Amino acid sequence: MKTIGSNDAYWVAVEEIKNRIYLTNRGSWTDVKQVAGWLDDLAAATKLCRRGFTVLVD
Repeated sequence: MKTIGSNDAYWVAVEEIKNRIYLTNRGSWTDVKQVAGWLDDLAAATKLCRRGFTVLVD
């Protein structure tokens, strides 16, 4: 498993063999600065996956 991005508010990782993205959201996102890189990290994760990938959100 490869971690794409992580901070106190979220974690984004990819398991390329399973063609799966893992998203863990932590706490309440009250300030956009907390998650400024989240969308970029998610986009980077999708580029590592093939068509038909799955997403596990916790």
